[in-house]
Amino acid sequence: MDIKICFYVGMASTDEHLAVFDAAVDEIAARVLPVYRASETWLERTRAGLLALLRALDERPGTAKALVIDSIAWGPAVLERRGQLLEALAGALEEARAEVDSPPALPDSTGENLVGSSLSWVHKRLAQESGPLAELAPSLLSMIVHPYLGGEAAQRELERSSAHDLSAEFVLRKGPASRARKVRS
Repeated sequence: MDIKICFYVGMASTDEHLAVFDAAVDEIAARVLPVYRASETWLERTRAGLLALLRALDERPGTAKALVIDSIAWGPAVLERRGQLLEALAGALEEARAEVDSPPALPDSTGENLVGSSLSWVHKRLAQESGPLAELAPSLLSMIVHPYLGGEAAQRELERSSAHDLSAEFVLRKGPASRARKVRS
């Protein structure tokens, strides 16, 4: 996918940019969604999904740059699709409100703000080519968790070793209520 995106960046029409954008999102989603859906709680889903997303983007730096940086200039159709994707991510973060026993009073835009902030961090890392995106996982997760679960939970995520998370495996259970459980190596 990276070679195709690099080819299209400078010379594609809006329709071609949209097709490339959609294909890249589908490729990344195929890696992220199974892990996300297999986790039971909002925190587990968010942690697993974020880490899978960052790892997938690390493995495809051209795709990452195209999705995060270049797509901003690919025209209104791509911007609209990009906006829909960011709204879906914000909605996934907002699911925390339904799982928290006593949800704090937060602005309706909390999920959108967290997605925008996270995207800004990823954009900066990609633009500066300053290291793997997966290294951002503890800080990003801490920032995401804080408004919904509080400072103690945010601190635990910040202190969580990303190397420890990277070594975790996800094992799917078979059956109608397919869920994942972590198996430590």
